[in-house]
Amino acid sequence: MLLLKRDSAKYFLILTPITLIYTGLSYGIGQEWSNPAYTGNVEEYFWLFLFLIIGGIVLGMKSLSMFSKEDAPSFNSRNLKVYVVFVALFLLLFAMMWVSEVNQVITTGDTTTGSYTSAPTVFWVIRYLDLGLTIPLGYIALYLLMTRTKSAYPIILLFFGFFVTLGTAVNTMALVQLVSGDPELAGTTAGGLIIFPILGILAWAGLLFLVKDKLRRR
Repeated sequence: MLLLKRDSAKYFLILTPITLIYTGLSYGIGQEWSNPAYTGNVEEYFWLFLFLIIGGIVLGMKSLSMFSKEDAPSFNSRNLKVYVVFVALFLLLFAMMWVSEVNQVITTGDTTTGSYTSAPTVFWVIRYLDLGLTIPLGYIALYLLMTRTKSAYPIILLFFGFFVTLGTAVNTMALVQLVSGDPELAGTTAGGLIIFPILGILAWAGLLFLVKDKLRRR
């Protein structure tokens, strides 16, 4: 679409940058290198993971530059406040769930589901990235949505694109595990099985809310 010089290309491109960076980092540094229980050749994909990170940066800079203030729609402030409260609440629950698991590891040496013992490196990488990147970006996006909708519209889209793509990947992964009878799913906390689908729905609702005027024109 970009090569065809379609203006709508920017609304697809801006969904991907942060997810590409997050994926490159989590796969690149989140491997169980020192754990003898895991074997494989993941190190051969070093250049792929690096390409994801660099590609995310390039796409982010390009897609942000394609927007102008005129692209930002008008919002109903009352509906916007209700939405922001709901998302803020579930982001808080998400953070509390991860903090609770971190405290369990610090105090007991493992989580109640045994997820830490089975993959300690992945555990820390995901918790650091989510608590240090995903959740803070969520609150920043909500703040910008309430206070600087017009001027920060492309940045808000960038953040919501991250939540939509990552949330869809996480929930789809859980669905595939459920269909295939993966025993790992049984060890997932009940909170995660509730919070992640709701956050996924809220992320999609937020994205559609942000581009609703463009969809009407189409």
